[in-house]
Amino acid sequence: FGSANVLYYRLKQVDFDAVFSYSPVVLVQQDNNLLSNAVVTPNPFTSEITILSNKEYKETISLQLFNLSGKMVAETSIQPADFPEIHWNNLDNLPAGIYVLKTEINNVSSYYKLIKN
Repeated sequence: FGSANVLYYRLKQVDFDAVFSYSPVVLVQQDNNLLSNAVVTPNPFTSEITILSNKEYKETISLQLFNLSGKMVAETSIQPADFPEIHWNNLDNLPAGIYVLKTEINNVSSYYKLIKN
């Protein structure tokens, strides 16, 4: 239950003997001004990614790319004039593998799993 921006979650834990219990209800709010609704394409990528958003922003967006060891391998900042379609190129020097893209705006982060061919 909940609206588009407010979601409620609870977990059900079932033991081996079929006894179960529920966790407390947790409220999760989604801010539509953030990049949580963005689409990152193409995935897999080769040398460039594009972040598509249906919002225009007035704040600078920080982009960081991490390998699976947690090491930051690329970083950039995007100015508001570049929205709502953000292009991040020059990623062809990265080795093939799985990466995590972190986007941050107003100290709130969103994460995306990406594959590099």
